[in-house]
Amino acid sequence: MAASAWSKLALLLCYFGLKAFVFGIVAENKKPQFGTGTVIGDGYVMCEFSRLSVVMGILSMISLLITILIGHRAVFYPYPTNKTNQQPATVPRGALLRSTILIVFFIVAELVSISALVMLVGATKTQAANLRYQLPMQPDGTMSCPSNTDKMDGHFGGGALLALDAGLIWFVCQLLALEARANYLDRLPGDDEDHNDNNKKNDGDIVASEDHSQLA
Repeated sequence: MAASAWSKLALLLCYFGLKAFVFGIVAENKKPQFGTGTVIGDGYVMCEFSRLSVVMGILSMISLLITILIGHRAVFYPYPTNKTNQQPATVPRGALLRSTILIVFFIVAELVSISALVMLVGATKTQAANLRYQLPMQPDGTMSCPSNTDKMDGHFGGGALLALDAGLIWFVCQLLALEARANYLDRLPGDDEDHNDNNKKNDGDIVASEDHSQLA
């Protein structure tokens, strides 16, 4: 059950992290270079652009946000450890954060996730703001609708790569959290007492067997 719980969260992390990456790459590749123009009178042209890039950017952002939420859930999830009744073991967050390497990867995951989200939001917002605008007609009467988002080239792709990296780093954080949980549970006083009781019981059985042999 514990393996099932952590494996499901790991699969969800990989799934939504990959979706954020794919949507971001599609958004980058589908950015329109030119739009369609419509004469609106008074020597002006209304330029309109495809919305596919904006839609893909929004889907990439949503997938990234879900990845971040699942990443936090995977780190602090109370995984079952009792094989008999599958009761989750209570491990305080402070115990998890005693692991230095977990803290480092957790901070890196947060920074990479925020960076990816900022890039995707910025690119999507800029692209959405330039889906439609007016331009004066050229002197020869021809129409041209070039894209105004050339300065944002690569932002969707960069955000997509960072989103994929964020998903992988959150997965590493999950593995480190599992290790930190196991180390904490191994150091519980109850486990040591049970271990000592078992040793005393075994020693008592051995002594009883020796006494019985001597009497015989």
